[in-house]
Amino acid sequence: MKNRGYVNFLWLLTAIWFIFCSYIYLCHVCHYCGGSSRTVATAPAQTSFSSLLIRDGEFSVTAPGGPTFDISTNNGDFSGKVVDAYRSVADYLTKNPNKGLSITGQYKPTETNNTTFGNLGIGRAEAVKKNILSYASGIDASRIKTNGRQNSSLRFINEKTDGGLTYLFSNQAPKPKTAAPVASNGTNISIVDGAFSATAPFGMFNISDDALTSNPQLNNAFKSVANHLKANPTKSLKITGQYKNDEQNNTWFDNLGVARAEAFKKAILGAGVAGISGDQIETLGRLNNNLAFNNNKTNGNLSFLFGTVNTTAASNREGQMVEIGKRLKAAPKNFYFDPGSSVIALDNEMRTYFRELKSYLSYYENESVTLTGHTDADGDAAANKKLGQDRANLIRD
Repeated sequence: MKNRGYVNFLWLLTAIWFIFCSYIYLCHVCHYCGGSSRTVATAPAQTSFSSLLIRDGEFSVTAPGGPTFDISTNNGDFSGKVVDAYRSVADYLTKNPNKGLSITGQYKPTETNNTTFGNLGIGRAEAVKKNILSYASGIDASRIKTNGRQNSSLRFINEKTDGGLTYLFSNQAPKPKTAAPVASNGTNISIVDGAFSATAPFGMFNISDDALTSNPQLNNAFKSVANHLKANPTKSLKITGQYKNDEQNNTWFDNLGVARAEAFKKAILGAGVAGISGDQIETLGRLNNNLAFNNNKTNGNLSFLFGTVNTTAASNREGQMVEIGKRLKAAPKNFYFDPGSSVIALDNEMRTYFRELKSYLSYYENESVTLTGHTDADGDAAANKKLGQDRANLIRD
């Protein structure tokens, strides 16, 4: 009887312990007591990106958010308070010439890089750099460095991202003030061939561009050169343009040096003097990281060298053009644009194709090429038609 009472007591203690544990779990863990069920807190879905903050010591700028980029592009939306923020950064850099700024953009490995940059992170940082520089003409572009970083966790909202941009200021030795760019012979360009000479103020180019800003004296010099070449059909002119490695090449040519030399060639051939062969003018490009810039403009430090037309090359020209024609006519050539865009990312294959096409059309003046711009069927028909025309015009130009 004594043992049975002891066992019953142990069973009672076990039952009390079970009831107590159940109470703790149901009432204090699951919150089921008192007729109410527990509401589990969940993080709200993110509907906006983090605010923009750029700081250097006592200087700081903020905005509700930074620029946003579509997935797989570096086309940024720089609207709203971002404009004021980047304008303040440009003003800060202008007032502090010893300051440098490093911008790092991010990208996901699943994104497709259709830009001319090594990765989308750099492309997005470059877009920000370009935006900041647009608010101040006196900032040396080399003071703003751009980097890219892969981030598999980069946030996207409705297929848009803020690019995970970071900004880091640094102190750097101030560069000496650069005088207006000049050639070795002064502020004028000089094209000399024996007794012949043509002199004029330099034509100018914007940074990362090949569009020539001419002047009346330079136009007269172009005409003089054209007349000299016409009077001397065995003469050739080699034009060499220069460029810096940190310039962005958006032209169809292999580099901006060639593109700038081509701008001069085009001006000479278009000076209104008939009877000049394009074969008389050769264009080259040369990398020069010491190329002078003033207010983001350069003269391209073009050089000119007269020589004799290579008759062997000229005699082989017909055969070369026949072979080029076979390649060009073998099949239609397609070029692809991002949706809704009339901007195309250039590659070496495109540049080679257009160089050959330009040579072929110049050699055979009666030949022509038809360009047709296509779009998808989404959106407004009139807008799509204009977009297709813009695409065709881009290739034509």
